[in-house]
Parts: sequence; C-alpha cells; structure tokens
Amino acid sequence: GYLCFLSRTRTFIKKTTAELAEDIQEPYSKVAKSIQMLSKLDLLRRVTYKKDKGIMISPDLINNGDDRTKAFKYRLWSDNAK
Repeated sequence: GYLCFLSRTRTFIKKTTAELAEDIQEPYSKVAKSIQMLSKLDLLRRVTYKKDKGIMISPDLINNGDDRTKAFKYRLWSDNAK
C-alpha cells in the first residue's frame, strides 16, 4: 500500500528495501520478501534511470500524469525488464 501511495506522485521510488522497511516500521526480511513476490508477479520492478535506482510499480496499475509522463513510465518499465 505504501508503495502505491508513493507511486501516485512519482515515476519511481528512490528508496532501498532497508529504507522502506524503516519507513513502514516492518522487519527488513518481511519487506524484502514482499518485494520479491511482487516482482515475480511482474507488478513491481527495480529500475535504473541515469544514476538513480529505485522501485517502480507497473504502469498498468498506476500511471498518473500527462501523456508524456505516461509514455516515459512505460518506456522505463520496458527498458528495465529482466
């Protein structure tokens, strides 16, 4: 839920797993396992853009912004496919 909340206003979330765990006050192992499971379902990906790294929710689920922003999100998502 927290990742979806953050994704409404950001292209991707520039946080590590440890930072997310600290933000939501959950054990690191639980957050890491959740991220891994969501990645396997292709609902979330770790992305890199220029020098920034972070976590991105699928643009099929959350894709706010103008047409240019939406297109950028899809391109970033596909460029970071496994």
